[in-house]
Formats: sequence, C-alpha cells, structure tokens
Amino acid sequence: SLRIDFLYQKVILPMLILFAAIIISISLIKLAPSAAVQPEKSNPVLITSVKLASANNVPNLLLYGKAESSRHVNLSSKVNAKVVGISAEEGMRVKAGSILMQLDTTDVMHELTKAEHYVQENKSLLRQGEFNLSKDQLAIKKESEILSLQKKRFERANTLIEKNQGLISQQQLDADRTAFLQAKIQFDAKNNVLKILQHNVNLLTARLGVAKVTLQQLQEQLNDCIIKTPVDGIVTKLHVAQHEEVRLGQTLIDVLPTDQIEVRALIPNSNIAQLNQLVDSDVSIKAEATLPNNQQLGLKLHYLTSIIKPGSIGREAIFKTIKAHDALADGEHMTLLVDLAKVPNSFKIPAKALYRNYDLDGKEGSYIYKIKENKLQRVEVEQLGYVFNHNKITFVVIKPKLNSDLQSNDFILAQQLPNAMSGLLVKMASPVTGGKVNG
Repeated sequence: SLRIDFLYQKVILPMLILFAAIIISISLIKLAPSAAVQPEKSNPVLITSVKLASANNVPNLLLYGKAESSRHVNLSSKVNAKVVGISAEEGMRVKAGSILMQLDTTDVMHELTKAEHYVQENKSLLRQGEFNLSKDQLAIKKESEILSLQKKRFERANTLIEKNQGLISQQQLDADRTAFLQAKIQFDAKNNVLKILQHNVNLLTARLGVAKVTLQQLQEQLNDCIIKTPVDGIVTKLHVAQHEEVRLGQTLIDVLPTDQIEVRALIPNSNIAQLNQLVDSDVSIKAEATLPNNQQLGLKLHYLTSIIKPGSIGREAIFKTIKAHDALADGEHMTLLVDLAKVPNSFKIPAKALYRNYDLDGKEGSYIYKIKENKLQRVEVEQLGYVFNHNKITFVVIKPKLNSDLQSNDFILAQQLPNAMSGLLVKMASPVTGGKVNG
C-alpha cells in the first residue's frame, strides 16, 4: 500500500494535473477571439497598353484590282440615215474629237428648217398676245376706277334718300343706280376678255416651249450625224460601208482607247455608301496601287458603276492612273489602298486591342478594355474602319457607343489577353501615346 501511495503521489497525480492543464489551455484557446483572416492578395497581370488621342482619323479600304487595256469604244448611230462619208480606216490612230464618219443630214435639215419657222411663228404670236393682254390690263384698270366711282355716287345718293333730307331727288338716285350697273357690266365684260387673253398667252407660251424642245432635239440629231471619237485610240473595225443605210442603234465603228489604262476593282457593298459620300462632295478619290513586284503607282477613281449585278457582293469601280505608267501591263493584278472619309472625334487603336463577340442571332459586336484604377473595364465600341500598313491591318478606327465611355488620355488594353474581363487587376508597362504600343 505504501508503494501504491508513492506511485499515486509521484507519478499519477502529476500526470493528471498536467492533463487537466492541457485540457484547460485548449479550452481557453478556443474561447479566445481569433485574428481576422487576411485575404490572399492576387498578383496584377502585366499588360501592354496605349494612350488614346481623339482625332479626325482616316480609315483605309483595301481592294484587289486588275489592269485592263483592251476595252473598245463602240460608236453607234443615233439616227436612221445613209452613210455619206467615211474618213477613218482600220488601224488608224485618232485623236479625241476627230470626225470618223458623216451621215446624211437631208431629212434632218428639212425638219430642222420647219421647226425653226414654227418657233419664230409662235414667238410672234406670243408677242402679239402679250401686247393685247397688257393693253387690256390697262383698260380694265380704268374700268375698275370708273366702277368704284359710280358705286360711291350711288351709295351716297341712296344714303341721302334714306335720311329724307330732300337734298337729292328719286330721279337722280335712279340715274346713279343705272350708271353704276352699266359700269359694272362693262367691267365684268372687260374682265372676261382679260381672262381669255391670259389663257391664250398661257397656251402660246406652252406651245413655244414644245416647239423649242423639238428644235433642240433636231439640232442634236444634226450633230449626231457627225460621228466623232470621244477618246484617243486606234480604229479597230468599220462595221458599215459608204452609202449604206444605217438604223438607230446600229454599231458603226470600234475604237481601242490608247490613253491611261483602267484598273477595275470590286467595292464591297458595306463601303459603297462611304465612297458615294466622297463622290457627292466632289472629293478626288485617290488610291495607292502595289504591283506584284512591290512597285507602287498612284490611281484616281474615274467612276463608280451604277448597276449591281444580281448575287454580287459589291459594285465595280474604275480607276485610272494619274500618270501614264509603262510598267502597268494588261491583265496585271494589284492591291489598292483607298482613303475613305475622315471620321471626326474618333480613336485609332491597335488591331490587337479590339475584342469581338457574337449574339444569339450571329450579329457581331465589338468592345475594348479601358484601364481604370489598375483594373480592366469593358467598353462597347463601334468599329468604323481599318488602317492598313503593307496590306495588313495595323489599326482600327473606333468610337464608343456612349461618348462618355472613352476620352482622350484614357489608357486601354493593347493586346489579346485570354483571361481579360472587367475587374481584372493589371499593371501597365511604360505606356505610350499614339499608334505605337508599349510592352
């Protein structure tokens, strides 16, 4: 028993006390207030950025063209007549405005003489009608004055009779009434004659107008009997012979132009409105063409065709070289870079800065990321065109859908970041202004 007491006092009791202390300590730790858990800080993503600058930016249009020099000018007859003279030969070089063929003018001259007489006759009748009208206008003015005077005299006499002042007799009143009625009848008659004269003058004016139009048409037909070439070129074919009767619309002569070579290019339907805006503003539309050997030459828009073929994705534009260019061969392909209309108060951003998405209907939308307080902020934008360099898209011209979303001196993300989203913490490398991008 002494041994057991010794073990209890020396071994077991201290162990129980130690165990109890441990239990109490653990309980006190659990009951003590815990320190706030510090959130794990995320590291910012290092990005490239660009500083925006609002300006009047000029987007480009990249086209693919083909040089053509084999176009023929087909000269056709605009009248029914006989060929009375041919001054052109196949293979002959001709200048613009040169007379190549003469058609018989006998019938046209006969009709033209009659039309001239008819115009002069109508001019004479119109002058006489206008003289008569002017004379009657003066006459009716006098009749109007007489009528007004007789009316006042009658009304005064009638007033005096009604007041029974004895200043005028009934006989005088009747005489004034009669004079007033006669003046009114004369005025109405003159007025009716005046209306007839005015109607005749209107008819004569219209008839003279028709006569002048007929005379002008006959004068044009007379000019159409002289066949001229509108371009410098070479006569390649004569379709008719001397003394041959030709019909309206019949081809007479083919001429191959030898002036500046044309370049044909297809304008996408989405850009036609922009080009038409420049054409309507009388702006000379120029293009820079790059040949397969990297040689460059200047072109200018000659005209935009007005017909869109069914199923076509655009409209054909005809360009001409600003200067004659020996290196431009028939059938040669090239790229054309055309400057479109300036876009005021727009931004030019690197192509890699533009993001795209598609809605459920497949409609494309565009957006960028603005950097605000070191975080990305998505901004919806309108894509207005591209800026090319060496035939590659280097910049995109944009405007924000809400003007307040973007301002000059704002910074935007200038790269395609896979995990880009609003709120993403970023760190900009040394940002720069303009077309260059940092990073």
